Amino acid sequence: LLANDLATISGIVYEDANDNGTFDIATETRLQNVALTLFRDVDNDGNFEPTGDDAPSIATATSGSQGEYSFAGLT
Repeated sequence: LLANDLATISGIVYEDANDNGTFDIATETRLQNVALTLFRDVDNDGNFEPTGDDAPSIATATSGSQGEYSFAGLT
């Protein structure tokens, strides 16, 4: 694989106070030090099976001081 073949997943962990699925910067709190675990859907069935077919996890991260996280170098 070449470096440009690798993917990154990143985002912000926040409390979705109004439950709309969108980060509202003016009213919602970013969450720091949240542990995140990334799994691959190995059998492509669309089901989250962390103790079954999709185990083990492929990466972990912890959200930063502004809620930011990143999983880099993914194939």
